[in-house]
Amino acid sequence: MRMIIIFYTTKKLNLRSPFKQQNMAPFHSLRSLFIFVCLLATFSIQAQTKNFASGDIFGNNYLVKNKGQFDHLALHIKKIDAALHQGNTEVYFSADGFQFHTLQQNIVTELKEDEKLEEHENIELIKEDWFALHWIGANQQAQFWPEGKSLHYYSYGDEAMNSFGYKKITYKNVYPGIDIMYEVHPKGGIEYSIFVSTADNLNAVKFNYTAQHEIETDISDDKIIIKNSTGQLVESGIKAFYQNGTPIKIKYQETNGVVQFKPLEKTDQEQSFTIDPWVTAATALTGVTAATHGFDVDYDLGGNLLVMGGGSGSNSITNAPKVAKYDLAGNLLWVFAGYNVAPAWNACMISTQMGNFVVDKYSSKTYISQPYTPNGSRMLRLNPAGNFDNYISQANNQMEEIWEMKFNCNTGKIIACGGGTSSNLNFGLVDTMTGAVSTSNITGQTAIAQDIACAALDINGELY
Repeated sequence: MRMIIIFYTTKKLNLRSPFKQQNMAPFHSLRSLFIFVCLLATFSIQAQTKNFASGDIFGNNYLVKNKGQFDHLALHIKKIDAALHQGNTEVYFSADGFQFHTLQQNIVTELKEDEKLEEHENIELIKEDWFALHWIGANQQAQFWPEGKSLHYYSYGDEAMNSFGYKKITYKNVYPGIDIMYEVHPKGGIEYSIFVSTADNLNAVKFNYTAQHEIETDISDDKIIIKNSTGQLVESGIKAFYQNGTPIKIKYQETNGVVQFKPLEKTDQEQSFTIDPWVTAATALTGVTAATHGFDVDYDLGGNLLVMGGGSGSNSITNAPKVAKYDLAGNLLWVFAGYNVAPAWNACMISTQMGNFVVDKYSSKTYISQPYTPNGSRMLRLNPAGNFDNYISQANNQMEEIWEMKFNCNTGKIIACGGGTSSNLNFGLVDTMTGAVSTSNITGQTAIAQDIACAALDINGELY
């Protein structure tokens, strides 16, 4: 049942201060009207919603098609068709193979007074590497064929880069009579399948593993281990079978660093078959992987739920903390990947830290802050569709950290709580029109490095 309430008044409503007392009939005040209407809205929303749960809050289990958002990696990879970002796992795919991006990094847990992050005695520069499997002699014009399209999309700022994810991707005719398919393995990493039309075609399939830094390689009949100081890559679980499911005994065969697949029994030339290994990376990255965890939530007046979290536990630009938006029914609508391509902005600048976010409940626009940033934490704004809204707040080097955010409906400004490593400032007002940040101290304490981590805002705009 839908209820419509019509009311009128001869008094002018003060929309900028909607909770002040008004002499209205039949209501005692506009506050009463607001609460009454909100209750009706709540009943309406409750009537539409249903319970739901997500085991993959930020859509990590998809291979995301490249529409330009990964082109900044061209220094390492000439061409990228799709990518997997799953916690500490970053994989990039092209017709001639795939590359795992690995990181080794120490976590700074505490700074001494007056100490800058870059001066910390235990910090190390990030070590990274790109472990690559190359299909030797592969057809560079192999057809790219994605399957299992996601209902949600991934945002990287510019709407033109909104990209869908896929459960699997296939390259057709990588070699004559050979197709290669990639998909996300349920235990992490990727699984690739080689579809072989006849055993004679299999002779053309050759590959090797390389990396930017020196690697150690251990190849046995059923496992390949590639490792260096940044981590290791393991290919294992190899199996082969005909289309009717009959297994085929098979092994790896390595000659001068080139690997091939060697059946251990005579194969039926009349039947096609599949070879199916599993590849996973173990990095030397320390800290907790946050890929599947949501750390804060907010909502808009349309009943949509927004969640911030995810990320890899590193400051890898392609695996920053994310924001996901769900509708009333629990459908994932979009995932903002945590970085904006142009102008460049990243939600995770240093180590494993994460800032925060807040939603303007009326406009459904989302503001995301950076954590500790030496030149000042900057906020980025998304429109309701999860795209960059042409707004990044100004950097203020007296406000290096923003850990909590509130949206003041009365003033239209963002209240930013945080701190800095060189002053006692812990509070800021961010103008949502100009991006200017004005700072102050609200504790009365003079010591530097004060951090406000949590706050509450009442309906009058007063902060606790």
